[in-house]
Amino acid sequence: MSIRISAPSRLHFGIIDMRGDMGRLHGSVGVSIKQPRLIIELKKSTENKITGARSERASEIINHFREQYEITSGIELNILEDIPEHMGFGSGTQLAIALGTAISRTFNLGLSMEEIAVQLERSRRSGIGSHGFIHGGFLVDAGHSVKRPNTVPPLVYHCDFPDEWKFVVCVPKINRGYYGEKELNAFKNLEPPPADLVSSASRLVLLQMIPSVIERDIVL
Repeated sequence: MSIRISAPSRLHFGIIDMRGDMGRLHGSVGVSIKQPRLIIELKKSTENKITGARSERASEIINHFREQYEITSGIELNILEDIPEHMGFGSGTQLAIALGTAISRTFNLGLSMEEIAVQLERSRRSGIGSHGFIHGGFLVDAGHSVKRPNTVPPLVYHCDFPDEWKFVVCVPKINRGYYGEKELNAFKNLEPPPADLVSSASRLVLLQMIPSVIERDIVL
């Protein structure tokens, strides 16, 4: 028996607070979109076999769970559809959580989305991709507690996105080299914005963006 999992892309609308002056760091706003999306099929097998895009990254994730939980059975994975990498769609988080979920269900590991995300070092800043995997729609997370950074930020707001709203996604032809260690170093060297600017951004999110989604009356 095989397990098929379909996961959406996400569009990230920004980080609310990079200073953490009020006890929480980052905090994010975003929305899940139907396309592009990730679709995988996974099942037990007599040998390990991976077909489709990103097979090397998928193999690393599978090996993590095989070693962590002493899985001796082979695993066959077919990546039927994939999300483009390093283009702002959250492809890494979706592959990690989708694969972790499929393996957990196949081998009865009982892992939650949060446990999978933390194990695979996802949601270290934004929780939009992780929560979007479960809920889809429009999402706001509260950011990490400065005392507990290695967690998935709690989801504080979610609603379905109006079907009549459309997104036009344009991908510029620019260097897409900021990922992995290079991305981590860029965030470490990024100067947090002033507190008054953070406050204005928070008001915009909480008092304008969220109500506009609920009441479907956004004005551009």
